[in-house]
Amino acid sequence: MENRNGIVKNNILFIEKDFITMLTRYFSGNTSKAKQYIKQAGYTNKEIPDLLNRTIGRTEKTKFLYQEKP
Repeated sequence: MENRNGIVKNNILFIEKDFITMLTRYFSGNTSKAKQYIKQAGYTNKEIPDLLNRTIGRTEKTKFLYQEKP
């Protein structure tokens, strides 16, 4: 059971990383569109920075997602 849970956790991390990579590639600079898809995936605004940090981190490509609306 513990081994299965570890495998599932790793799979989720890989999927999250691919998901964020695709969003930053296709919606670079378009914060509202990228966040729309993140929210549709079940994440809240509070969870977005943690999601980014554990997947691809704060880079030039992802910094637009860290910015809050004025």
